[in-house]
Amino acid sequence: MGKFTHKSLGVFRDAIPPARFQTYLDAGGSLDQAVALYLWNMEAASAVTQMSGLVEVLFRDTIDQNLQAWNCSQGFGPEWITNPAVPLQHIVRKTPPPHWHPSSSQPLWKDWWEARAECLSHQANHHDLVAGLSFGTWTSILPHPSATSNSNARLWLWNNALSVGFSNEPKEAVYRWSQEVRQMRNRASHLRPMLDTDRLMKFHKYSIRLLRSINEDFGQVVAGFALIPNVIKSKPL
Repeated sequence: MGKFTHKSLGVFRDAIPPARFQTYLDAGGSLDQAVALYLWNMEAASAVTQMSGLVEVLFRDTIDQNLQAWNCSQGFGPEWITNPAVPLQHIVRKTPPPHWHPSSSQPLWKDWWEARAECLSHQANHHDLVAGLSFGTWTSILPHPSATSNSNARLWLWNNALSVGFSNEPKEAVYRWSQEVRQMRNRASHLRPMLDTDRLMKFHKYSIRLLRSINEDFGQVVAGFALIPNVIKSKPL
């Protein structure tokens, strides 16, 4: 972007809600530096969105492929979202309360994964549902690091269906990596401040580690893009 005039700097300052802009004024120390940081923050958010998008595609695909294989092995076929075997059923297609009945306005129970898919239509196929689910929905299938009992459906699925898709990395590591990607993606989508470059670098490292656990070669290629390191280098202050 070109340089701002004194007038245009004032216009910029007045257009951004004060509660939002004060962070950049505090960090920049002057109006022109605050505007520069605000604009850089948009670049950082864009880089985070690009990186998290690359992670999401592989993350959801490896979960999908492994759950298709597992569901088939249980005799329920590859449509694990709409026809899941137990214990997967307890996560993606919970039993609705007795008083609920399908209707034209609510043909699917609201907690079923197929009802969460943004692309939902009566003609949606399995691949449509996979692509239409949010990143947060995918991370929710992972067991919490504190989970130890094999009666925990998520832990059971991790041990018996999912861990192989992540090169048998510890569940704690995959959970930590994916949660960081999800949280930073959400910050970027709402244009929250990205001024903490240590946090940005942690996001970069965790994203690459997660990618490499799924596909080592692809992770290496994405690491070479240096999306986050490059945007950190361009920070005005």
